[in-house]
Amino acid sequence: MAEEFQAAWTALGTHLERWSTSPKASRPNRNEMVSVLKALDSAWATFEERYITELVQIEATSRNHLKRAIELETRLTHLEDQGGKHLPEHQEVRHALVSAMSHMNSVANVSGKGRDDLSVEVLIEAELYIGRCNPVSLGRRESALGSTASSVLATDVVESFDAMRQYLREVSRCMERVDPHLGNNSGLVSRLQDWEESWGVGTAYLQKKPVLHALCDAVAEIQRVQAVAPKLANMFEECDVELFMVLPRMVWLRFLAEPSQQSALMAQLLPHRFAVDSVAGTVKRFELCAFQEKYKEIERSLANMCETPMETPTKSLEWVRAMLAKRVVNGVDAPASDIYGDMREVCVHEAKVLVDGFIHELEAWSMELQRHCPEDWNQYSALLVHCLEAEEEMTGNQPFVV
Repeated sequence: MAEEFQAAWTALGTHLERWSTSPKASRPNRNEMVSVLKALDSAWATFEERYITELVQIEATSRNHLKRAIELETRLTHLEDQGGKHLPEHQEVRHALVSAMSHMNSVANVSGKGRDDLSVEVLIEAELYIGRCNPVSLGRRESALGSTASSVLATDVVESFDAMRQYLREVSRCMERVDPHLGNNSGLVSRLQDWEESWGVGTAYLQKKPVLHALCDAVAEIQRVQAVAPKLANMFEECDVELFMVLPRMVWLRFLAEPSQQSALMAQLLPHRFAVDSVAGTVKRFELCAFQEKYKEIERSLANMCETPMETPTKSLEWVRAMLAKRVVNGVDAPASDIYGDMREVCVHEAKVLVDGFIHELEAWSMELQRHCPEDWNQYSALLVHCLEAEEEMTGNQPFVV
């Protein structure tokens, strides 16, 4: 069609040129001009019709990603309404819906990463955590220390999926309002972004048990520190900027105190410190081991300075760890009595020098934790804050926007 229009346009140009440059007797007559103009008009109309038809087809194809997800959501709702939630067909349709959402996310999520690798397995895992259908895999320690953290992550996964389903149900009633460029639909993009973030975190933590246990342990430890250092609780309530300087120090303290609980997570945040397959990796690991040994020496030294001997070595370690946590939270300007109040007075100066030197060294490790991979650290610190918030945001209550 474009070639026909181009030919008609060229013919008109030729006739106009003859009209303007040729003698009067050689100029095209009226019938010739009318014929050329009719040919041009016909070619243009044909071209315009084909162009609009193809544009409509392109727009329809663009919406097909959304239509496919809507069809699957409708089938899934029907199965659930009929009591078929445990049928194989329900699992198949839900798997297909998640795949359709993942593909649509790669096309439309202009505000996020556009990931297309998020699978239904993370949803299944989240439902197990929420329903406690798999208590053996959770383990006693996680249940005792930080089940709230795993519950928060699991709830986020399920709620973001339910919110996407609610969006699909509502948008199915006004498809004419959907921009064929799916990334221009702010409501869709917002839902997809929330879904991608929640499921990305779920994939990174819920599906990796050692990392999840480390997160739960860290959340439980921060809760314990909040009890002995109320300033930390205030930081969380006010989301104080100082909190994000204290958090990496707290993470390091917990790793140094209980490396077996935190190693899986720290290896994810600082992989170069745990590598053993290169000379550089061996050196980095050696530096970390030396830092751990120094911490153990400080623990032993401080434990001997307690004013009243503790009942057990475990109690002594708890006292030392609480003292170090208070120092990290309250800072260098805190009154000595707030930190070293239970210590023999003759030992306070020596302890202060020892602790201040350790905190100074800890700061370098804290900066490394934040800067080695800022994206991973920001995600983890935001996750800690989210798990410790008093009130969780409900994703499903957002007003509908196309």
